This record gives sequence, C-alpha cells and structure tokens, in this order.
Amino acid sequence: MIEVKVGLLVANNEDLNPIMGYTTSSSAVTIALDRIRQEHLLDNVNITFVWYDTQCNEAMAYGKAIKLLNEDKVDVILGPPCSSGAVVVGIMCGYHNIPVIGWGSTFYELRDRKRFPTFARTIASTEDLGRAIAETMDYFNWTEYAVIYTDDNSRRECYYIKQGLDKTLLGVRYVTINQYQLEIEGRPTRQAMDNFLDKARNRARIIIACFDVDMDERDFMIAALQKGMATDEYVYILPDLQDRDGYLLRYQDIDGDNDGLDKEAELAYTKSLVISVDQMEGGGLTEFKEEIPKRMREWPFYCTQECYSGEVLIASDGNREPIFDIRGFEGNGDDTEWAQIRTGLPDGETIILSNGTSKADIWRGRKSGLPLSLPICGYSGLDCPRSFLDLYLPYVIVGSCIMLLLVVLSTFGISYSAYSRYVSNKLRNKLWQIHYTSLQRISDGNTVDSVHNSESSINKSMSNRSNTSSILDSIRKTLAFKKTNNYEFYYYNGMPTAAAKYHFSIKDEKQMSTLRVMRDISNDNLNKFVGLCLDGPCHFALWKY
Repeated sequence: MIEVKVGLLVANNEDLNPIMGYTTSSSAVTIALDRIRQEHLLDNVNITFVWYDTQCNEAMAYGKAIKLLNEDKVDVILGPPCSSGAVVVGIMCGYHNIPVIGWGSTFYELRDRKRFPTFARTIASTEDLGRAIAETMDYFNWTEYAVIYTDDNSRRECYYIKQGLDKTLLGVRYVTINQYQLEIEGRPTRQAMDNFLDKARNRARIIIACFDVDMDERDFMIAALQKGMATDEYVYILPDLQDRDGYLLRYQDIDGDNDGLDKEAELAYTKSLVISVDQMEGGGLTEFKEEIPKRMREWPFYCTQECYSGEVLIASDGNREPIFDIRGFEGNGDDTEWAQIRTGLPDGETIILSNGTSKADIWRGRKSGLPLSLPICGYSGLDCPRSFLDLYLPYVIVGSCIMLLLVVLSTFGISYSAYSRYVSNKLRNKLWQIHYTSLQRISDGNTVDSVHNSESSINKSMSNRSNTSSILDSIRKTLAFKKTNNYEFYYYNGMPTAAAKYHFSIKDEKQMSTLRVMRDISNDNLNKFVGLCLDGPCHFALWKY
C-alpha cells in the first residue's frame, strides 16, 4: 500500500465563505475521494490529509506551508486559495520539488514555469479571463473603454483580473484605448460610483466593471440606470471567475435589507454581458454544492457550521485551459448563453457562437443593434457628422440667390427673345397676308373702264416713271387675250397682280416661315410674290404682274 500525505491550506474567512471559504469548499476533497474509490483510480494508495487555516494571508500561508513540509512531510499541497499566499507557497515548493495544486488562486503569474515549476491549478487564471475580455472586445470591434474595479486586499480577484487584462491588451493584436479607470480600495460608496459614471459618460460606452463583493456590482448597475446610463448605447462587461451561483441571482437583493430595487437592477442588467467560467449542465453542480456542507460535518473536518465546473482541459504546463461563457440578460427572467470563449484556440478564433445564434441576435433588444465604442454623435451627443447644409449653409444661400437671379434673368431674356421673335414674325406675316377688301378686280365687262379708272391710280403710284404707258398696254393685252379659270387679275395698292386660285390652308409655323422667305425674295428675272389672300371667295396667291 502506497501512503500519500496531502496538505490542505484553506481560508477560514467569513468574507470568503460564500465563494471559496473553508466551510463551503474544504469538504470537496472527501467527495473527490469517493469518486476515486468508485472509479478505482488509486486502489493501492492510502491518502491522508493535514489541513491548516491561512486566513488568506500570505505570511500565514508561508508559515503553514513550512510546517507542512518540515513537520508533516506532505507529498503534495492543495491550495492556498488566495493568490497572494499561492505565490509564496508556489516559490517555496518549487525549491523543495513539491507539487502544489491551486484551486482558487487566479493570479496570472502563477503559470510562469520558470518561477513556479511545480505549480498547477484547476481554475482559470486572470490572464485567461483578461484574454476572454479582449477577444470579446475585438469580436465586436470595441476599441475604447473605461474600467472600474475594487481591491479587497484579501482575495484581490478584481485587482488581478485588471492586471491580467492589462497584460493581454499589451499584445500587438489588440488596439484599444483605456479612456478612464478607477481603482477603489475596499467596498465602493455610492458617491464613488456616481463620480466614476459622471466621468465615464463623456469618455466611454463600453465599461468593464469588476467588484469583489456581489452586492457592489448590483448597486453599481442600479446607479448606472438611475443616472441614465443604462441605454442602448452602453455595454457593461462583468468578468466573473466564480460565476456567483448563477446569473439570475445577480440582480436580486441578497443582503436581506429588501431595498425594493430588484426590478430596476434587472432592467440595468439587460445592458450587460457577463463573462464567466463555463459551468457543467444539468443538476450535478447543484447536487455537488448541496453535498459540500453535509460533508463538512464529517471526517476529517467535523464542522458544524453551515465544484463542479464544466469541461476541464489541462494544458501541457499543468494549468487548466478554461472555457468562458458570454451571457446576456433579456429582461424576461432568463439569462441567455450567447457564446463560448475557448482560450485554447488561436487569437481571433476563440469565440464560438451558441447553436442557432448570430451576432445580430445578441443585440436584438437594442434599437440600433451592435453598440459602438464611440457613438456616431460622440460621447457628448453633440458631435454628429454635419451635413453639407450645416457646413456650407451661408454659401448655399448666396449661391442659390445667384442661381435664382440667373434663372430669372435667363427666363426673362428667353421670354423677351421669344416674344420679340413672335412680334417680328407677326409683323412679317402681315406683309404676305392680303385682305380681300384691299383688292380691286379687273373683269371682262368693264375692262376698258377699269383700265381707264385705274390709269389715274397707276399714274399717281408710278409718277415720274417713264414706262407707265407700256404697263397699261401690257394689261390691256392680257385682259383681251388671256381668259383662264385658274387665274384672276387684281389691283393691289395700285399694283397689277395675277391671283392664282388654290384650295389650301396654312397649318403651321413652317409654312408661314416659307411664305415670309418668299415675300422677301426680289429679282428682276422673277415675278415677285406679293402674298396670300385667305379671306376671299377662294384662296389666292398673288404675284406681281
């Protein structure tokens, strides 16, 4: 039979009991022993335990570890749960080549193989959680953020989470800007929360908030709601290594003072994303937690006062490769697991959406969808991209007035030109439009009389001309010898004309334009076109004869 002595370093601290204290965690070793026996893992090994209380104090942890090594001669040490104590114990056991299994210490430096060659742990480190936060921000293209966290000077979980986040964000892959941060010693006051929110309002929309005490986180979310900072623009990233017994308890008043603000807290949490260690599904976790206080009353603790986690992957350095959940709250009494963050995968590939979930589904409760780290209108809401009119309104007004004036002048010019052309054409049309009443017909019966009656007229109109008699002779000959049904002969303003008979109508401007051109043609070899008579017994085209 092989004898193995196990040293157990616990923290009997009232403040730590709800999470990792002695009374709520130590008996897990006996449950583990039962599993070892049931599965026949170490049938030929007899395991004995020696345990001491470190009070989550590094000096106490150092002294108790020396006692375990020098006096109790242990083969392996489980704990201590607090990171500060685990650092000194890990360094000392590295010298003595004694393995140390950390189940509650999250400080990222404990994974350094050179400093802690014999240290391994079963819990996620703060660097793992910091990387999960960084990957989440990178996935949603968030580059600017603010941070508020507490340091309880005991477990210091949030303090180490902040260090792990800073270490991760120093990598060249992540381009982020920490716009504002606040570290609070101990528990925060409402005034401290309000001061942070007032400053963060004008600097960030993505806020990472980590509190060592559960109710402080709830109070902070209520403060954000009451200050109008729980809108669709804001996202509160809440890192949590312990998962705090389930998401639904986050908004509930567990202090017992019944402040009546559960509804407000629930509404505020709808603007948050919780990044926590993945837990096993089913009722195994609940049964395990119920079994721990029962076993505390039995060997080897005999305590009369009143972990399972999800899939466990151990890396080559002996540390756990944790899986984190990204969860949100939609205000219907249920939380939703949107995605998992598998830290063992390469950067940029760690986030795996839950089945049937798209990136848009995560933000379906927000009117504008995915929140931006820098709002379109800036943090003040006054820096919206200015439109062209906002930037150049005076120039637009002046330019518009000039354009309007040009349009008016152009319209006036075009109208005046058209009107002038219309008047000109109308006047020119009158030159070829001959009224029937202005014509004097020369008929067969009164040829001589008409001729003689016309002589005086012709003589007057053609005074000082030597060829008057020759024109009269020509007319007389025409009247005497030319008889036709297609022509008639008239005097127009004392001018003898031959009027050709037509059956036509003037329909458009093109025809009128042709007539104007014909009226303007003048040549000694042509009979001059005089015009048209359209109001007689028939239509006449009159030509000088």
